[in-house]
Formats: sequence, structure tokens, C-alpha cells
Amino acid sequence: MTVDFAAINLAALPRLLSLAQEIDAGAKPEGSEILLRNPRRTDNRSGSFSINASTGVWSDFACSESGGDVVSWWAYCRNLQQGQAAQDLAERFGLSQAAVKPVDDRKGQWIRHARADAPAPRFHWRPGFTLTQSWEVRDAGYQLIGYRVRFDNPEEKKIVLWWTWRRWADGREGWHCAAPDAPSPLYGLDRLEVTPDAPVLICEGEKAADAAEQLMPGWVAVTSGSCSSASSADWTPLAGRHCVIWPDRDQPGRTYASNAAAMLRAAGCASVSVIAPPEGPDDGWDASDAFTEGWDAPQTLDLIHSAEQRNAEPVHAASEALSVLRWSDFKGRQIPPPEFTVEQILPRVTLGIIAGNPGHGKSILTVQLAIALAAGLPVLGFSCVGPMGVGILALEDGENTIQRRVQAAVASYGHEWTSEHDRLLDANLRLMVRRRQELEELAGPARDMALPGLVHELGANLTSTEAPAGLLFIDTLNAVHPGDENSAQETRLLINACLHLNGTLGVSVWLIHHLRKSGLGRNAPSLADRLDPELLRGSTAFVGATRAVVQLGWITRSEAEKVQLDGEGAHRRYAILGLTKANDAPLSPWLLLEHSEHAGLWVPVPRGDEILASLKGSQATLDLSRAESILLDAKKGLKHAELAAKHYPGDPKADSKLKTQLNALRGRHGWLQRGSLELTAKGFLKAQELSTQAEEAVHLDGEL
Repeated sequence: MTVDFAAINLAALPRLLSLAQEIDAGAKPEGSEILLRNPRRTDNRSGSFSINASTGVWSDFACSESGGDVVSWWAYCRNLQQGQAAQDLAERFGLSQAAVKPVDDRKGQWIRHARADAPAPRFHWRPGFTLTQSWEVRDAGYQLIGYRVRFDNPEEKKIVLWWTWRRWADGREGWHCAAPDAPSPLYGLDRLEVTPDAPVLICEGEKAADAAEQLMPGWVAVTSGSCSSASSADWTPLAGRHCVIWPDRDQPGRTYASNAAAMLRAAGCASVSVIAPPEGPDDGWDASDAFTEGWDAPQTLDLIHSAEQRNAEPVHAASEALSVLRWSDFKGRQIPPPEFTVEQILPRVTLGIIAGNPGHGKSILTVQLAIALAAGLPVLGFSCVGPMGVGILALEDGENTIQRRVQAAVASYGHEWTSEHDRLLDANLRLMVRRRQELEELAGPARDMALPGLVHELGANLTSTEAPAGLLFIDTLNAVHPGDENSAQETRLLINACLHLNGTLGVSVWLIHHLRKSGLGRNAPSLADRLDPELLRGSTAFVGATRAVVQLGWITRSEAEKVQLDGEGAHRRYAILGLTKANDAPLSPWLLLEHSEHAGLWVPVPRGDEILASLKGSQATLDLSRAESILLDAKKGLKHAELAAKHYPGDPKADSKLKTQLNALRGRHGWLQRGSLELTAKGFLKAQELSTQAEEAVHLDGEL
């Protein structure tokens, strides 16, 4: 384990002035720099010691000291080791847990910008490979990020590798052959800065990008790199730009163009179009070949115009971007009730999250929900809206595991499952998994699963269902997002891709995600905190973008034993299922589940309401008892006034208290129908259960 310097530096930049004033009370900003006295010099003079407020690059020209980030600056000022300085800053910013992650110590930790005094790297690769060319990758401020280096071998294909500036656990820094953390920067960011209004050509590779820029003066050319790089690059600097993709003339080029186009649309580009290379040239033909063959600007422009006329798609239409709502438009309009795809569990939203601890059973739950929706059957005792088209993008489990769960879920319906349900499931469920044989040939298989690059394929599969597609589960968020989930900027592409799927297909997109690490025993958060959206991993912007959150909470061994459940492995064996965030729907009652012996399928725990009330405390038990009594009286036909007088005698606020309780019976418990005292199917079952318990108690009392 080593410290995530990049996360700490990012958190420290907004607080840089206050940090500098801790070192020197007279520290002050001057332009983009913060000037302060060097605490390690004895002359007590200022003027030569400064740190850049935007990047963290610092130096003292008087004594030739310098560094590339805030951590190294803090270590220098406080006379600390790099690791000590990073830990100190992490604790200040509440990053002591989030800023620690596994890092390959052979590669070290990526530092985005090389030091100003960094020596030139030495490029070398395996025996037999010859260095052919290298390209500097710089950011919009012209700071050096790294190099893209090409090697050739007469007997093998070319290879293009990254050289980046790294820091190791012992504080050493230097160049190393390793890619930057995803999402990786584009080659040509400095060109974009110089020409902010120019249209953009996106090529497949640095050599092609350089040639394209020479062919088309007035345009700017960029690239994410090789054919497999589109899904792992940061395309956000192209937001608002008009982009034309010039791929290589081969199948990898077509794949690159498709993935890049999806990423660019998700990044918010003004328009995206794709060049169709002319017929005739050999496979692999690109902008570099066109330049070598003597193409000129008019010839290239004809190719670009044909692409724009054929497939340019404006992402934002300015005249249709906003709708204006006036009071007279909706005054007195009936507000439709919230819609659920699964009663009380899954509201119909654009984007939702199903969250729980790793290995707790989130994937099993999604399979059960998907089968019920595709076949139009109830699940966990709740009714579903269906049949509907449902997709599961399952990137965590193998085909055998998924097959076992699907077969077990189908078998759990017993005689209720018919041949018609077999047909509906085949027609409406799309299980999408990794194509293992292809991924074995890729250097970074996880990167090629970035969601923006899969949007087109997902859409094609979901539009093939018999019933209209209504829901897509993505298992898991980490599998389709190569970036930092704590970065609002890096999660923007993921969120945009989800919203694009919702907007084009009309599906609710549900991301399967993890909770932050916390204790499972004595150190566990309180029961209420375990089902709090604040426990989700990720930036507040990311969590805030979701419209609903369904959580799987856990119970500890001592809690299980308190209510006479099996305490062995209780934190995995049992789950508390709850809708913990819903922007336009009531929160659901908690449902206590346990793993069954059939492939671990979830089933409700008998008398789960009473067990949860007991775990919540005496007030919850009292509330449940009163709710159950009101339910039984409603079943008997008592009216509103009679219920208020019976359950809140002499209370001046009886009417409002009863309304609150009835709302809980409808929303939290699902026992009463909306707007009436009529029982739901679930309410009738609960009332029947309570009546049976009361009869048994009377019988037992008589025997005693």
C-alpha cells in the first residue's frame, strides 16, 4: 500500500494559500503564484520562493530547490519525508482512508507533471525493438505530462508506449515506462489551448495527428493514442467543440471511431462526425499516409465535408435546450403519483444506484429483479410492472455463475412458472458479459469496458427485446468507469453516458456500486447509518446525480443473536433492503432478507418487520405495534374518525398523528392503498398473519 499523492494534491490546491500562511503569515498571492518566505533559509528574505496556485509546482531560485506538487513542497517546508507529508495533508483534508490505495511499487505513483528540472528520459524497450519516434504530451498550460514513444521490430508490429514521471514509496522520483492513471490525457491539449475556436480532427495515433494538422491549417488535431485507447481517455477538454474523427482504414479503426464518437458525445461536444476513408488504399491507411501521398487541404476538406454531411449529429440544439414553465401552465394540474418498476423497491428514474458491501449479494438481487420484470412476475413479495425489456451488463461474474443464478431464480417460482414465462424471459432479458476470447488479446481489458464506449452496443441489444426496454443494470460501476470515482470531473463522462442511455432508450439505468469501508462488528455504524446514502463511495457530485438509491445494509453477529437469528456470518447471510434515497417517491420500509440454499437467492425472513423493529429499539417496536393495530381495525372497516378516537384518545392532535401513521402504512409498509383505507394484497397477508398470531396467543393462554 502507498499514498495516493494525486488525490492529496488535488484536495490541497484549493487550500494552498492557507497552508502557505501557516508557514509564513505574510504569504500572499501574486498572479498565479503564492509568494512566501522559505522556512529553511536563514536569511529570512522573500521573493524567490513561490508555489503555483493552480498546479502546485514550486521553486526557490535562490537555492535551486524545486518540486512538482504540493506534497513535495509541504515535505520541504516541514522537513518531512514524502510519505509523512502526504499523510499529514491527507488527515487534514479527511482523506486518510480515501487517499490510500494499492499501487504497483514497480511502477510507482503517477505524478501528472514532470518536475521543471527533470532530466531527459532514456527510451529503451525489448531487444530487437528500435526507437522510431517520440512525442511530448503537454497540457493546456504547456506543462510536460509525459511522452508517447514508438518502437518498431521488423518481425513484429509497432508498439507505442507511455513514459511518465513517477514517485515511489521511498520518495524517489523519475521517468518510467508506464501509462498515466485513467482517464489518460489527450495528445494535443496544448494545441487546443492555442486555437480555442478551431474545429478538431481526432486521429488514431500521434503520427496521424501531426500529419492531419499539416494537411488542414486552421484545424487542430488530437489523439487518445492507439485503437484501444478511446474508452480510457479524458475527452472533456473537447466539450463544446466541433469534432471530426479520422480513423485508420481497417476494423480496429472502425472500432476506435465508434468508441471515440460515444465518448465525445458523452463529453458534450457540439457535433461529432466520422470520416469514411476512401476505397482503394491498403488496410491501415490514415492521415499520415494521405500526407505522404501528397494530399492537399482542398482534397482533405472534401473528405471532411462528406463525413459532416453524412453523419454529423449536433449534441445540443440551442433552440430546444430549455423549456420555460409558467405558473399558469401547471396551476391545478394533477400531479401523477411516483412510478415504480418494482413496488416500493425500484422507482422509475433516469439513474439509480444499488449499493452494498463487496460480496454481499447485489448481483444476485439484480438477477432476481431482472427475471421478475422480464417475465412480469412478483419478486420478494412485491408486484412488478412487466413484462418489460431488461438488460444486465454483467462484467464481474462468469457465465457459469450467472447461469446458476438465473436457473435458480426461475426454479424458485415453482408451478407459477410456465412455458409462456420461458418465452417472455427469452424475448425480454438480455444478459451481456465479456467476450473472454477477445479480451485475452488486449493489454488492458478493463479499460475497453468504459461505459461511453459501450453505449452503441448496449442500445442495439436493448432495442432487440420484444417488450419495450425499461431497465438496465450495470454490474458494477467500477467495471465501466476507469477513472477516479471521487472526482466529479472524471465521473461526468459516466453520468452523461447513463443519461444518454435513458434519453435515447427510455430505460432506468441502475449502477451496482459499493459502500465505503466500515466496521462489520463492534465498529459498525449504527443501524440507521448503515442505510444512509452518505455511506456510498464516490464524490458528492456523483452521488447527487443519482435520482434513487437502494441499499443492502447488514446486521452484526450480536444483533442477529439478539433476535434469535444465526449469528455465524450474519453480515453476509442477512441483508436489510431499503430504498434510502428517492427524489420523487416515498422511502420504502426496510425488508429483512436472507440467502437461501438455492444459489444464494434472497428470500424474506419470516416476521422480518418485528425483527427489524426490535433491532431499531423500543420506539420502533411501539410504532410497529400501533401500525399493526390500525391495520387490523382498517380491515374491520373502521373509518378515519373512529381510528383517531380509538388509537389517540383525548389527543388534540389525533387527526394529524393518524394521517402520519396512515401515510406510513401506505408508503413505508405498503399495507394500505393510496388515498383510501382499503388494504393492499400485502396488507391482507399481513393482517391474516397478525390474526393467526392473536388466535395462537389466545389458545396458548387458555392452555396455561
